[in-house]
Amino acid sequence: MSLSDLKFEKGLSFEAYIWKQFGVPINHFEGGKLKEFFLVAEVTRSKLRINSDSVSLMLQSCFGGHASRFKVSCLQNWSFKFSVSSKSVGFAIIKGGNCVNDLFSLGFFLWGNGGPDSRKEFRLYQQELDQEWTVVNRSGDRRSYSEAVQTPR
Repeated sequence: MSLSDLKFEKGLSFEAYIWKQFGVPINHFEGGKLKEFFLVAEVTRSKLRINSDSVSLMLQSCFGGHASRFKVSCLQNWSFKFSVSSKSVGFAIIKGGNCVNDLFSLGFFLWGNGGPDSRKEFRLYQQELDQEWTVVNRSGDRRSYSEAVQTPR
């Protein structure tokens, strides 16, 4: 499987819906009057190589717009921060739920407005991830995944 196997019809349909519903583009444009809105995409399954560029194209296949304008950056592992043109677009993405097809599965989370509290929100997001994992071994030691990785025995 490769990026050339991506299908973009769903994204074009979503983009048309957003334009009809809100009259705004999917992507943020510098100098525009809309306030850029940030989200987190978590890749939960993929047959494609995962990096910022491939996730940008996955987002385009799900939501339309232009891959490079999502401004995708890796947070950790398979979690990526990206931007859209406005809060209304962001909440439409969240409301739509996961984007799942034969090639990948993406889940979406609110990042916030990317302002002064973005570091706090990122820490809270990391704590949520930590709470999802518990390492159990024969000695009964129970540490979160991040604790186990950061403190070798």
